[in-house]
Amino acid sequence: MNAWRGRGSIAAIAVLLALSGCGGSSTPPTTGSTGSGTGPTSAAPQKKASGPSGTLKLTGFWTYDGPFTGQFDCYHNSKGYFELEGQAPYLMDVTAWDMHEGTFKVNPQDPKTGFSPQDPGQPRFDVRRLDPDDPNQPDAPTMRQNGGTITFANGGDTGTLIADYVNVEDASQAVHAELHWKDCPLSR
Repeated sequence: MNAWRGRGSIAAIAVLLALSGCGGSSTPPTTGSTGSGTGPTSAAPQKKASGPSGTLKLTGFWTYDGPFTGQFDCYHNSKGYFELEGQAPYLMDVTAWDMHEGTFKVNPQDPKTGFSPQDPGQPRFDVRRLDPDDPNQPDAPTMRQNGGTITFANGGDTGTLIADYVNVEDASQAVHAELHWKDCPLSR
């Protein structure tokens, strides 16, 4: 009798899982192609309906105008710490300590130390990375941030970085970048 009761319970659980949608395929929907027009499709990165997002416009040595198509993370806390990391199509990093609302000058990175000098009364910034996230460009030049401005609004939830970058080995290779972000969550 106990064996029949166990089988009945297992069958009931299976029916409940099927009706609730659980137990189905965990494979995400696939879109796109491998580029050849034929063959298997690959899973597209799934974006949350809400959450941080950013757009980037580059002019000069590199050009781009569009969203971050890869991972884009940003967060800040009530103590003035802010961090943003964008990946594809370009890797970018922005960190601020003592962040508060307003528009501030971002001093160029010191070529010897890699850090930007801090102006009194302003947040301290570390704005340094601009690299293509492209394995086909392994010899892409290393760009050094060469000054600009950063704006924090809505407590850091939204903002803009406008900065110039220059190749550390060839100053004629320069890039002007405009990064805009929104929905950056306040971490607790």
